[in-house]
Amino acid sequence: GINQALLDQGDDPLQWKPEDISVFPTVPEILRDNGYSTSLLHMFGDHIYNRRRAFSRMGFDEMYFTDDFTAIDPAAAAAENYTKYMHKKERGDYCSDDYMVDLIISMYEDRSADGPVFLYASSMENHTPYYGEKYNRYTYPFTSEVPLSEQAVGALNSYVKGAAAGSAALQRLVDYFAGQEQPTVILFFGDHRPGLGLDAGSVYTELGIY
Repeated sequence: GINQALLDQGDDPLQWKPEDISVFPTVPEILRDNGYSTSLLHMFGDHIYNRRRAFSRMGFDEMYFTDDFTAIDPAAAAAENYTKYMHKKERGDYCSDDYMVDLIISMYEDRSADGPVFLYASSMENHTPYYGEKYNRYTYPFTSEVPLSEQAVGALNSYVKGAAAGSAALQRLVDYFAGQEQPTVILFFGDHRPGLGLDAGSVYTELGIY
């Protein structure tokens, strides 16, 4: 929620000191100061991009990365082997969007009785890498004016499968909140275009896009 117009060219807030981040008003901070509980859910670890340090100054009451899910998933807390339990929640290379929706709903139900809720969740299921064996038994009939290599078709198949899974999970989230009395806003967006490769032999180069 930091307005990029306030940044200098080349500024990277993830590399700032935490106290520098708090100079700017952020969405969770504004909502927290107006009575909302504010939580961050990230379906990956916090070991890259200084995520925990950066997000800690943006107004979140709580932050949960994949090493923290015992605090919000009773089954994870009860699991004999947490790592094996988490592997069962994966689809492709990362935690599934279905599992993310389960956690969002559970977190909302735990917090909504005490007041308004703001939940910020980052999906990972349809993140790179993309390759033909990422999902089992899935083939989409692509057509192209130029022939595509087996590698490129496999990458496109895995991307489309991930997009379909994400769309189905989002629909389930919408259906759930449509049944709640409390008015709810769901905002969803992608943070970058799919990483289908820019090197020789990639999807983009084979299609002549790059």
